[in-house]
Amino acid sequence: MLQDISQIQKTWNKLVYGWDLMQIGQTLIVVPDLNHWLMVENDTEKLKTSFDIQKFADQVAAKGVTDIIFKATDATRNTGVQYTDKTAPFWHWLGGELNLRRGAYHWLQYSVDPTVAWNYYRQFLDQYPCEWPHIMDFEEASVTNATDYLWRAQVWFDLANQDLDDRAIIYTGLWFVDKIKGMLISQGKNWVEKMGWLRAQPLWLAVYTRYWPPVFVRRNMRYRIYDDKELWPWTVDEMVGWQYTARAHFPYEGYSTGEVGTNWGFDAAGLDLNYFRKSWLDAHFNPNPGPGPGPGPEPEPPAKTIEERLAALEAEARARGWDV
Repeated sequence: MLQDISQIQKTWNKLVYGWDLMQIGQTLIVVPDLNHWLMVENDTEKLKTSFDIQKFADQVAAKGVTDIIFKATDATRNTGVQYTDKTAPFWHWLGGELNLRRGAYHWLQYSVDPTVAWNYYRQFLDQYPCEWPHIMDFEEASVTNATDYLWRAQVWFDLANQDLDDRAIIYTGLWFVDKIKGMLISQGKNWVEKMGWLRAQPLWLAVYTRYWPPVFVRRNMRYRIYDDKELWPWTVDEMVGWQYTARAHFPYEGYSTGEVGTNWGFDAAGLDLNYFRKSWLDAHFNPNPGPGPGPGPEPEPPAKTIEERLAALEAEARARGWDV
């Protein structure tokens, strides 16, 4: 039965939605999402020493990768203090070195004025220009007020859309769309009306499933059919990207024997891979964003102990001919 479903799914994807996984590199391209959690620690200097650039470059060449995505900015959940992801400068530099188009995203928190959040993200892009349109990560699990979070997203997107005169991408998960929808329904609000404006933003959706999510999604060990309303406010043909795995399986048909992040040069198994519509990306990227400053600051020397500082002072004194 599952084999029959798989064949039906492939035919459906190819004929209706254009997600023909046999067309990778032609109508679809593979795009790695290079997150800070790929490393054992969120440490740029550790990344420089433990990340195997050559192994990553080999995978990029073998898989026909032309683009990368990485996290740029965020804020602490409770205080709202903005910060730049420590590894973002490195990914920006590496993308330039490997001649890859770059996309950088902002994680939207509910604790931040959305205008402040947008300005911080824009300042990052001024320093680290990227070829992709702007991107928001819309999936803060701790959100308890759907209306407020949607308002913050709308303000941010309005500013982002005006900045490039292009529509910013929204990244989210089907689970989070369901969460926001459920919260609105529980509050007696019209969820279609409240979420309808999101349809203007190109959708990049995370659903880790063997089958293309709008048709078959595995839940509680059963497959059920989705219609387009289940993905409101987007229709399937408006989706520009699908994050299909968090463990670097490629291609997806080989999930059980697929690859892991360590094969791409990382010291952690996880690596998000995505399929994007090539025609959409080709039509919406900026070919001349600017070079950027480089791979990030050099590591600061480790702090010396009191004993080391005293020994250094004594050595300097003896060099000056003083009796110590």
